[in-house]
Amino acid sequence: GRKMTSTPFPSVPAGNVDSAEGAMDGLVPIINKLRDAFVAMKDSPIDLPRIAVVGSQSAGKSSVLENIVGQTFLPRGSGIVTRCPCEIRMHALPAGQAAYGLVASAQDPSTRYEGPHAFGAIRDKIESETARLCGARGLTDRPILLDIYSPDVVDLTLVDLPGAVRVAAEGQDPRTVAQIQEMIEGYIRNPNVIILAVNAANTDLANSDAIAFSRAVDPRGERTLGVLTKLDLMDEGTDARGILAQADPDAPKLKLGYVAVMNRSQKDTLDRKTLAEARGKEAAYFSAHPAYRTLGSAVGTENLVKRCTMLLMQAIQRELPGIDAKLKDLIKEKDEELLALPDVSPETMRIHYQEIVRRFETNFSGMLEGSIRLDDSQLHGGARIANLFEYDFQDAVMGLQVQGLESMDELTSMRIRTMIKNRQGLSGGLYVPNDAFHTLVKEQVGMTEEPCLVLARDVLAEMQAVQRSATDAVKLLNSFPQARAALTRTCNEILSSSHAEVVKYLRTHVKMNQLRISYGHPDFHKERILFEVEQRRYGNEDSEEDVALLTKARSGVDLTVDERHRVRDISSRRARAQLEEQRSAAQEPRSRGAASGGASGAASASYLSQASARMGLSSTPANKIRMAEQASAKEELEIEKLLALTRAYFHLVQKQVVDLVPKYIQLILVEEPKEKIVKAIGAMTDQQVATLMAPSADVTAKRAETLAGLAKLREAEAMIYEVSRMDTQPAPPLAAP
Repeated sequence: GRKMTSTPFPSVPAGNVDSAEGAMDGLVPIINKLRDAFVAMKDSPIDLPRIAVVGSQSAGKSSVLENIVGQTFLPRGSGIVTRCPCEIRMHALPAGQAAYGLVASAQDPSTRYEGPHAFGAIRDKIESETARLCGARGLTDRPILLDIYSPDVVDLTLVDLPGAVRVAAEGQDPRTVAQIQEMIEGYIRNPNVIILAVNAANTDLANSDAIAFSRAVDPRGERTLGVLTKLDLMDEGTDARGILAQADPDAPKLKLGYVAVMNRSQKDTLDRKTLAEARGKEAAYFSAHPAYRTLGSAVGTENLVKRCTMLLMQAIQRELPGIDAKLKDLIKEKDEELLALPDVSPETMRIHYQEIVRRFETNFSGMLEGSIRLDDSQLHGGARIANLFEYDFQDAVMGLQVQGLESMDELTSMRIRTMIKNRQGLSGGLYVPNDAFHTLVKEQVGMTEEPCLVLARDVLAEMQAVQRSATDAVKLLNSFPQARAALTRTCNEILSSSHAEVVKYLRTHVKMNQLRISYGHPDFHKERILFEVEQRRYGNEDSEEDVALLTKARSGVDLTVDERHRVRDISSRRARAQLEEQRSAAQEPRSRGAASGGASGAASASYLSQASARMGLSSTPANKIRMAEQASAKEELEIEKLLALTRAYFHLVQKQVVDLVPKYIQLILVEEPKEKIVKAIGAMTDQQVATLMAPSADVTAKRAETLAGLAKLREAEAMIYEVSRMDTQPAPPLAAP
């Protein structure tokens, strides 16, 4: 429920009670209708003001309540009789009508208890309800709701709480005392509860159980009204005038003051004295007693009722702004619930279905395009897919390295040298063979398949999540489970089909890149790459003019005779440098340890044999036909050129994949499914719509329940307006006479 602030209750002056009596009419029906509305909604959003009666078992609490009602209806007996709260809701009837009662919380709430023995039957029903709710000797905080209709009562609601006890009765659970205390304090702790603290005047108020409970939750006495009983049993020569006038310095101070009452005696009850007779006897006692006859509204059951009704009205008015605001919120919520629970007929089925399609399309497209406002604490819908494209996928593809070639350990070097030799065959060669380059490129391109497939799978998952969110946002679908299931099934079928199409394309795309090498790609600068490799290996003896001239010659531009001579000179100089390096390398042993046949030679032979076996080379023994353990300068240059070309070309493939794959996935797995889904769900026949839009029985029942709750809320809202117009402004506090 809504948290209430503990605003002090205003004092109720004597002169103001009678003037406000007319304002009390209709108060309890308003409060009861509010409570009924909240019960109908299975919600307790507001702690409505109420009056709770607290006192010990011997203080006369039950007699006060019966005196107010004017009937004997509460159970009597030894030990703990009241073991759960009893909410007594009194409703005034026109004069001359017969009184009757209803036990609204019972399993037969419509049973009317009327006739000469009505209130005896009500007492029996309270006892049986107590046994049903609490068991033989237990306790519960579930209340018994008792409605009493009578011409002898005013509209007022009081809650009778279990009487405070200090010691558990024989056979009672020892924890009962603590449980009763927890129940009472839990009930009156609410700052909107007015506490009616009933005390026997012939006992010391300092030891009063009712006052002790009140002080625990209302230490300043701002919402406690004291009730004094058994004044006729006080010691001779003593009276309660000082307490009632709040002039006794030893009495607990209560800002709402005290009221004294004279309960009907046991003899009066047995003699079946009427309410009028009991009230007359009470009035005669107070008017004849010298200590009380001038206290006016501080004595008498009638004045107690007036004080209670006035306090309750003031508490309600104090909370009106909060209650009214909460009512408006609840009405808005119920209106929204009702929109999702339409009254479906054959004539309106197609209209409701088209509305579902329209809302789903708006939500689905809006979540992908970012036109719907969502929680900005995280990414949603289209933003998540864009993040997959721009970051996750790009990082995964561009982070791929030329697999197995970056470390260039001994085995890798041997593998590439062997590959080049095998591709050159018997004739050998001067340049890097295309087949070796193609083999390496094909291996690297194959690595792009996995991140592409992962991206397609992730986008499919995001599209399914968008579909679920878009569906959940269409509250109307809650009333039509078959339509919801059909929509989900259609979306999943289209998305799954689109995903399969994307996967097929992605694998085809990888195979295409593996099948054909774009040697003529405008961004694949083969000559420049080879030139840069040679520069790194042989050093750069060329001037800037030489480099520019060589670049011009490779571009195919016609050269002058002088320029052609210079190009030949540069090429000859480079060839001599390369030949010199090859001669130096040829002077070194082709294989360390091969001539001696010693231990190191045997180890090398064994190592090469194992390496060759792992690489699938010839099984010819290593001491017969084998490659040199150490690469020559020419071989090292060939390896470096092959790796440089492979890296450069693979980088082109990476950029192509990063650019094209997201575009294709967005087209096939995002845009086209969005159109296909809307088209598919919008093309249902009338017969299909009738099947999908058949509301379930629970939805029909929920609509009826929501309509009933909404009607009660609107009625309560109108009544709150009427209460706000009542004049119950308090006058200054009652002064001591």
